[in-house]
Amino acid sequence: MARPKLGKGESERLQMVISREELDAIEDWRFRNRVQSKSEAIRRLCQIGKDMEFVVPDATERAELMLSSARLMYEFVVRSVETLDDGGKLDTANLIGRAANLLDQAADIHLILMRENNRIIPLAEPGKLQQALEEAARNEEDMAQFVDAYVANESELSESVLMKKALGELTGAERAAAIKQDTVPQAEKRAMFWMMRLAKMRVDFFRKKEDAEK
Repeated sequence: MARPKLGKGESERLQMVISREELDAIEDWRFRNRVQSKSEAIRRLCQIGKDMEFVVPDATERAELMLSSARLMYEFVVRSVETLDDGGKLDTANLIGRAANLLDQAADIHLILMRENNRIIPLAEPGKLQQALEEAARNEEDMAQFVDAYVANESELSESVLMKKALGELTGAERAAAIKQDTVPQAEKRAMFWMMRLAKMRVDFFRKKEDAEK
């Protein structure tokens, strides 16, 4: 009986020995994601692992830079407060600059992980592997275009620039609502508010740019 066609090339049979714990982990993943067979689950996990080999080091390096920036910002705030106790003045421009830098670094990490997450989602859903790979490739291409546009217009679309503009556009009622959301139970609601607000600002930016180019 001919082997099923799984990709562009010829399919090869692979025999391997793994531990009971590894097999149980594969089975758990297969049932959790409703994948039809053990072989299919292994192929999908290989695709996910192959991509993460490059994503994790990049995201980790950027996270370390962000952590370093956060520490510097914390030290600066502590020193500034101590100076205020002595009658000095808080260097607000320096503080805002550090906060903006930290915010933009966080946005970079979010883009990296969002791009990979959009690729992984189809691979962890039921359906044929080839269709999942094609959908993953389309998602990756869409995200690549978004990232390219983001980088090309970074001066207008960076997280800190958009946040500063959005904060200035808040109405009195929106400011009051935002203050009420400044608690841990409301964190998810607050995050969703800003995600939708900044996404709309990016969409409006590209619409205006397209209209200007017509």
